[in-house]
Amino acid sequence: MHKFIQAAQIYPSQVSTPVVPELTAFQAHMVLSRNGLLPLIESFMEDPATPEKVKIGWRKLTTYRRDNPLILFVAEEMGITEPELDQLFADGALISPDKL
Repeated sequence: MHKFIQAAQIYPSQVSTPVVPELTAFQAHMVLSRNGLLPLIESFMEDPATPEKVKIGWRKLTTYRRDNPLILFVAEEMGITEPELDQLFADGALISPDKL
């Protein structure tokens, strides 16, 4: 399977990145969208080479844990580094459906 992106364009926040263990599906999709990654991940999910278990997990999970093998697999395939993933989780934790 090939990498869909060479480097994620994730904009760091002004504070140090705390460890955030979990995001809701809404938070995860919003933070990916805000960083221009959601269309790339959706394309990856449509790729016939992407494992079916990954596709189903992406569609059906209601929460995304930072240590979930599915998340780690997708991040690796997208070329997202560990610090960038931490930043995505930190930024995603600040997103609320009540504050669009």
